[in-house]
Amino acid sequence: YTQLKIQTKRAMVAIHQNAIIGNLVYQKYSSGILELKNLTVRPDMQGRYLASFLLRNAEIEGAKDFKVRTVICDTKANNLPVRFFLERNGYKSISVTDLYQLSGGEDVVYKKILRQHRV
Repeated sequence: YTQLKIQTKRAMVAIHQNAIIGNLVYQKYSSGILELKNLTVRPDMQGRYLASFLLRNAEIEGAKDFKVRTVICDTKANNLPVRFFLERNGYKSISVTDLYQLSGGEDVVYKKILRQHRV
């Protein structure tokens, strides 16, 4: 909450009938790079392209507000639905490693170069 309040992290929120149905938390990682931290859609609202909508809007806002041209994120190697989602949305796998070294299994790091567009 504190990081959101001081805007070191930002959040996109999807609301339907006064209820949060999805969110995406992201931050500027370093110069020119946006990092996606957490993307969640309520299970009964999945399959409606909310995750893609949140993702695209974070990319646009990051490009505009933070002047980034690259987005990075990670997911567990065995999380095939998220991996397919990222790949469908233009993300490319750049490494496989145990990022957090907590014996939780391997993580896949993804990267996307944003197209130049007017913002």
